[in-house]
Amino acid sequence: MRTHLAHPINFCRAEPYFGTPLQTRLRNSGALFGSYLGYDYRIGDDRTELLFRISAAVFRERCFRPDGVANRYMGLGYNAKVLEHFYDDATGERERVGRRAAELTRSITVDTASYLERALELARTADLADKDSIERRAALLGLEIAASDAHWQRELDQAYAAFDTFTRRTGRAKLAYAVHRLARGVAIGASLALGAGPACGGIATYGDGGPEEGGDAPNDQLVVDPPPTDGGFDGLVGDPVVNDGGTDGYDGTVVDAPPFDAGRDVIVVDPPPPPFDAGKVGLRLIDQWRDTAPRRTVRSDDLPFSEPPEVHIRAWREGDVVVARLEGGPDAVSVRWQAEGTIEGEGREVRWRPDNATDDTLRVAVRSLRGLAVVSVRARAVKG
Repeated sequence: MRTHLAHPINFCRAEPYFGTPLQTRLRNSGALFGSYLGYDYRIGDDRTELLFRISAAVFRERCFRPDGVANRYMGLGYNAKVLEHFYDDATGERERVGRRAAELTRSITVDTASYLERALELARTADLADKDSIERRAALLGLEIAASDAHWQRELDQAYAAFDTFTRRTGRAKLAYAVHRLARGVAIGASLALGAGPACGGIATYGDGGPEEGGDAPNDQLVVDPPPTDGGFDGLVGDPVVNDGGTDGYDGTVVDAPPFDAGRDVIVVDPPPPPFDAGKVGLRLIDQWRDTAPRRTVRSDDLPFSEPPEVHIRAWREGDVVVARLEGGPDAVSVRWQAEGTIEGEGREVRWRPDNATDDTLRVAVRSLRGLAVVSVRARAVKG
């Protein structure tokens, strides 16, 4: 990651998708469990497996949320290339926006690499028998990463706003301009062709630097190809009719002879299926269904984070206060809330007064008996 700072990155454990060499190898060695709906496995080295479990918890929102920092900053370079390809840059603003996107990409990659190194150090030095210490240290690391995510989300908001501002006020899209010229050329060229002879091809004649030499035609002139050579026939050219099928209809229409008689004048149908007996064949009733959604596989409990809690924050405004409630997960959990603003209460529901309604993020680390999760919610300014 530090060698390729210009590249946006994301990371996770290699997953054994069905039919891949990894899935086949794990299956043959007996290390694969789950089903084609969702396979899982345990990494053989204890500390490498622990690093995976720590990372899955502390980088949960940065790496795995659709609107997380990792997914959002992957779009920066793409957007910069779109502007470079389709938009003119007479003022130099496009270059400045692209340079800022590149700087932000490098900064986020450095930040992610630094936190991953800290997770690696935790996994490398931890006492594997002291699960409580590992989970407490991981929870603090997760909250720190969540606070960093809040900062990068604000930076990404500004970067995408700069993209949007540039496209709205700077230059004209090259593609839109080209399509406009093409449509105009097709329309006027078609009108000229209606009354012009072969000489209308003369419109395409230019001096040095014209289309024949790789230059561009003047903006106020149209380039059209000359009409094709006269075929010498002023009527419609059609293919000859097919050979007579041997039977002429009453109106002179040529038709093929009917197929040979099948020998019977009744409709042929398949016999009906036998009566359905659900009890006999052991099938479910037709109006029942079976849930085939993948199930989260419970990891081995010889290491921490064997079953991270599945939780999320539900939040709503009451005036200038945000009420936040933690939902999901087991009944018995311990929580730790953090934000730049003030937080009142504890447990699963708190009242949060953001420090800045456009910037603040409420974060919570949730520990259960078998795992850890860190989730967050951003405050948005309410206009009007």
